[in-house]
Amino acid sequence: MTAATTTKPTILACRECDNLMPYPVLKEGQQARCRQCRHIVLYRKPNPVNRSVAIAIAGLILSVPAIFLPIMSMKMFSINSTVSLSSAVYALWLNELYFVAVVTCFFCIFAPIGKLVIALILGLQIKMDQIKRNSYMPLIKFYQKIDSWEMLEVFMIGILVSIFKLRADADLFFDLGLVSYILFMLSIVALKLSFDKELLWNKVVIND
Repeated sequence: MTAATTTKPTILACRECDNLMPYPVLKEGQQARCRQCRHIVLYRKPNPVNRSVAIAIAGLILSVPAIFLPIMSMKMFSINSTVSLSSAVYALWLNELYFVAVVTCFFCIFAPIGKLVIALILGLQIKMDQIKRNSYMPLIKFYQKIDSWEMLEVFMIGILVSIFKLRADADLFFDLGLVSYILFMLSIVALKLSFDKELLWNKVVIND
């Protein structure tokens, strides 16, 4: 490991104007602005570790009913049908739409659950003060890559489009899975708002 990764950062560059400034020491909830362009260069989110751990646990609990419980039921004439996230992926696979099934499974199931698991692991390590840089630096890098991969909102748009198209031809009923799915999606959004990646790098990379 090089010396650059074992010392605390001393210089911070503004992403807007490239102005260099001393690395600010902030408390939770504080923010630092560039003296030249007034752009926010660093923001410490309030209580990021506890909030991220709580949201990750809640999201993982909600993922089970969100994935497996029926989201919507449809009755057309004498035919009854229900759909869930898992059954939708399975139906795509049975119809030989293998690529679409794999992509849907990855972006709507594995990616969001992976984000929650990584956030939970890293948050617990910080809380317990048992940070292992060699094993968890890859997790931080993977979280940053996977951060924009989950597409739960795209599946939600598909549900809304289906509702709009089928409402005149069939009786639609919303099941508990839809509530779980919406809460699951909101937990992912809440994790983005609470997860402090800058703090995480400071804690794990330089063992602050």
